[in-house]
Amino acid sequence: MKLYVMIFAVADIVAGGPIYCLNKLRFMEENGWTVHVFSPNEGKVYIHGLEKYNHKYDFIYDFPYLFTEKERSRLIQRMADHLPDGDFDEIIIETGTDYTAYWGELLAKKLNARHFIMFLDEYNDRLNTANLPFYKYKLSRNELAFISEKAMQQNLRLLPEIPVDEKHVLRTPCSNSVQSFTSSLQDAFTVSDYNIGYVGRIEKDMVLNIVNSVISFSKSVYPQTVTFVMFGGAQGDIEKNYKELLSSYSNIRFFITGYMWPLPLSALQKMDVFLSFAGSAQATTKKGMQTIRVDVYNESESGLAYYQDKQWHVCKIDGTSTIADCLKAVLIDHVSVPSEKISDEEEWQLIKNTLQTHLDYLRSSDKNLNYFNLADLELSPKMEKKKKIYSVIGGENYKKIANGIVKTLKIKM
Repeated sequence: MKLYVMIFAVADIVAGGPIYCLNKLRFMEENGWTVHVFSPNEGKVYIHGLEKYNHKYDFIYDFPYLFTEKERSRLIQRMADHLPDGDFDEIIIETGTDYTAYWGELLAKKLNARHFIMFLDEYNDRLNTANLPFYKYKLSRNELAFISEKAMQQNLRLLPEIPVDEKHVLRTPCSNSVQSFTSSLQDAFTVSDYNIGYVGRIEKDMVLNIVNSVISFSKSVYPQTVTFVMFGGAQGDIEKNYKELLSSYSNIRFFITGYMWPLPLSALQKMDVFLSFAGSAQATTKKGMQTIRVDVYNESESGLAYYQDKQWHVCKIDGTSTIADCLKAVLIDHVSVPSEKISDEEEWQLIKNTLQTHLDYLRSSDKNLNYFNLADLELSPKMEKKKKIYSVIGGENYKKIANGIVKTLKIKM
């Protein structure tokens, strides 16, 4: 028997991470593996199929060596005790962020398992000289991969001696988010002279570039109207802030769906063009909708996405250097590129082909199971202070106190 364990947050968000997690679980189960997920958070689960993993292990958000040895051992044992029963001859732990990776390494050591980091961040400023020895070690064992060559370059920017190598790049399919079903959403907004959609997380910093580009385009076509629909959601005041920003423009009709998954095809088909990043751009392109893939690193590299021979491509539009330029090219100059439609069956086969490359990569990893000594990593002054507090009152007691303060402040507000 084989066990595949993922440490991923599953609640209170719709994002590429949990969608990829669901795809990976389904793929591994189809290949005969028992699967399980440890989630650092709990709440409303939007990605159907992940509900049974909605149990909070919030200590995962903290670096393990902030806890005392006794408390740390107890937390690792707690995770081990909640794994499915079985006599497993192979166990793989997968993590996707810096904070989950540390606990993944410790749990793997406890279980004599392999720990694979499929790093999902395009850029993470928490990777620094203090903790990069860990990632360098995992990379040397072929137990660390990135979602793109640019992501590898950005996240390992402080290790210039390590060349960007495509063998450490693996795709994380998460674009199977658009489906045909009856939904009231298609009647929730009004179409205009121009209709622009965005699919994805709204809290990403670079989303502001997209919003400002829509504003710039709307100014150029005034008094014609623009409907701008964000198919996504965000926590906190982000949705409210965007509504306030766009309400200043009389020819923009703005609508935010909030978190939902999957997305109804009928509602998306009311759009003339989509502006989206990577995985989200693939989701609409596969359904035959005009999609401008926005480059997260360099806006000028944005272009029209299309499928040819079941492969995804991006075509730079001549004469464009901004997202607003791309909008004008598509909506005013009617620039387009032919693209294949991908059926749901074809899409799942493409997803399986992609996830097979993950297993192939792991088969090339170091055959000997070894683990990095996380105790060797240097703590920042802030973390050292937190560690001292944890040593006195315990990490979990600290969290209870902190959560209580937050709840009190919310009630007073």
